[in-house]
Amino acid sequence: MRQNGGIRRAACWSTAAALTIGAAACGGDDKFKNEPRPPITTQLTGVITPGEVTVSPDVVPLPPEPGQQESARELPTPIILNMSNQTDASHTITLTGKPRDPDEKPIRVETSQINPGDTAQIQQTLPPGTYEVRAGSEQAVDPTEMIAPAKLTVNTNRQTSSDDLQLP
Repeated sequence: MRQNGGIRRAACWSTAAALTIGAAACGGDDKFKNEPRPPITTQLTGVITPGEVTVSPDVVPLPPEPGQQESARELPTPIILNMSNQTDASHTITLTGKPRDPDEKPIRVETSQINPGDTAQIQQTLPPGTYEVRAGSEQAVDPTEMIAPAKLTVNTNRQTSSDDLQLP
């Protein structure tokens, strides 16, 4: 009987010590900032046809959904642009543009050659500004055969993904 009492007493003391350590570990850091999570990546689709390049949607970010939390500051807009080449020739895709903020450096992203019927992807985080999506380079194509570029407008973004569940 005396042995069981000692084991119980030791178990009580170890439980009390664990609870004390657990309570001391909770909270207490006044430097925690509850910053909003970054916006959800916007999926864009585009196609190269013999006459023009099109991108849809051509204005981002998309309007916020009802009840979606907004940030108190402007956030850059992450995009994934999936392009399909529906022409008979291989083309590169170039995303270029200058952000509205003069302190931001110009954006220029280029893919490798996209064969006819194939696709390519550009993943980029864009600050507000106007961008151009061009098929082929100006130096490699006769100006009379150039495919008309698409315009992409990125507006200010205050959306966050703080209230969206099951995001990676």
